[in-house]
Amino acid sequence: MNSGISDNSKQRIVLEILAILHSKQPDFDRFAAAFDKNAYYQVHVPAIKPLRGRDNVVAELARQFQDYTDCDCEIIACAGSDNYVFTERRDHVTMKKNNQRIFSSVCAVFEFNEQNKITAWREYWDIRDIQYQLGMTEEQMLDLLPRHALTQE
Repeated sequence: MNSGISDNSKQRIVLEILAILHSKQPDFDRFAAAFDKNAYYQVHVPAIKPLRGRDNVVAELARQFQDYTDCDCEIIACAGSDNYVFTERRDHVTMKKNNQRIFSSVCAVFEFNEQNKITAWREYWDIRDIQYQLGMTEEQMLDLLPRHALTQE
């Protein structure tokens, strides 16, 4: 029977990768080292399909950094149970296209394997809140997202 008590090392790994991503020059090699080679990342549940494979996860995060700068991550809560870590955070970014500062409230779930490597990362946030902050129509917002990744078109 699982104890339900988290291994704090998993929480430290999650906080470390978030710190890497929210630095001025993210070290994507160091970031990638935290992931299993078959890991998946679902940038928005349920609207976007999971990206599978560590290399695809890293490529997607690098792509996102082409759209914004000055990424600050405000951790509100971090907790874990067994092989799961849950975070609540507020991400603040400046959009490169118009120099507009926006934020997103995000809840994320990270899953780990026995080797303490991340096997899954799912993020939950309100896409309409971002759309509102950017003053965009739904169609314009969808155009920002990778078309191949949308679960519904």
